[in-house]
Amino acid sequence: MIRRDRNHPSILFWSMGSLTDHPADSKYAYSEDSTRILTSYKVPGGSAGTYARHRYDGVPFSDLVRYPLTENNVLNQDTGSGEPAKIVVKGSHKKIMADRSSVVIITADVVDSRGNHVDGATNTIKWAVTGPATLTGPVVFESENSIYSSDKSTKYKEMPVFNVIRSTGEKGKIGVSVSSSGLASGSFELDAEEVKKENTGISEPILNEEGRRQVPKAILVIERLEEIPQEIKPATSDFKTGISDKKGYLNSIKNYIFKINPSVDTTTVEFRLLASLLANYMVNNNGQMASADYNFSVSHYNNCRLISGYIDATKLPLLFKVELKKYYSEAIIIHGTEKNAGDEMNWMNWIPSGGTVVVCREDDTKWPTGTVIAGKDELPDIIAAVYPVFENYSNEARERALTFVSKMNPYVHQVKENGRIIYRAEKGKAILVPLIKFISQ
Repeated sequence: MIRRDRNHPSILFWSMGSLTDHPADSKYAYSEDSTRILTSYKVPGGSAGTYARHRYDGVPFSDLVRYPLTENNVLNQDTGSGEPAKIVVKGSHKKIMADRSSVVIITADVVDSRGNHVDGATNTIKWAVTGPATLTGPVVFESENSIYSSDKSTKYKEMPVFNVIRSTGEKGKIGVSVSSSGLASGSFELDAEEVKKENTGISEPILNEEGRRQVPKAILVIERLEEIPQEIKPATSDFKTGISDKKGYLNSIKNYIFKINPSVDTTTVEFRLLASLLANYMVNNNGQMASADYNFSVSHYNNCRLISGYIDATKLPLLFKVELKKYYSEAIIIHGTEKNAGDEMNWMNWIPSGGTVVVCREDDTKWPTGTVIAGKDELPDIIAAVYPVFENYSNEARERALTFVSKMNPYVHQVKENGRIIYRAEKGKAILVPLIKFISQ
């Protein structure tokens, strides 16, 4: 079976002993295929041998899918946990053999300042690997419940989440780090040790890297532009201050940033959100912040400021520009969503200039002159508040218009209610309705 199927790319690993009570020595499987993972499951008398490095004896497979074996993988489900403070990273192994069949399951979780698991945490996280290993899963994980999540990212429901790294075949120390906006990053280290040849089956030459090419695969990663102006420069040392409250940390952060970056505009929405984010970080981490975590959030700030500068240069209505800046600031700085400034600029170029700004009434807030106040939050009602003739459009024309207008408004969402799709706007947010020529029949 192995000789027949060993060249099939869909085969991920060989399992020894599953669904049988007969002995199964892994050396025979290894002699036929040394490139894949070998597992054993309830093999009698420990007969699986040394090549089956992943053993799940006596553990229901359904449990393994949810909670891979680690040294201390009992998750604290304390419902009385505090605010999210940091990321904890664990791995299924601390040592692996330096060959391509060695993989490690990495678990990332969000905990509070006391180390308790935060139930329902849905932070956007970013993975990074150093040393002789590669990340086999996606780089960015985003919660499917986030309104800022990208179609290109990997979705999850809530923490903890799992990823997999794979040895490159070289020995050395491997490091895995997981970062998220406003949280202390987590890391995990392991060693890849030189393989000792003990194969008593069919010998096989060691693979040579020369002339080899990786198999192309779709990678769900959102990349930024290569060069982003550093409006705020990265820090070279950790930030420490005495114990204080949110207001005290906020003043310390502002003074620290302004001292190193005297030209930074401290009145912008981006700066206010960055300072607030970092102050919350320090509240939850006893007044200390690693330079890597500071720089992670600052890099998001700089990327957001590049996008905001382009928003200012457009001919879109002023109120809609303000709303776009708020949207990007919350998405990128607070939630850590990766955005490519070039892609966002292209999207803004696609939005027609001019139009009317509509706000669904939420309170008695006074809006700028020319703003239309709508009593309902469904998109057809919002468009009809500007162009009453829209109610007479055919179903096909209405659907085209709804699709077009929803794509140019980040605060308009598709929701399913009573079996039908509804375009609904967030209350209190500025919605741009373009000139009627762009949504005519």
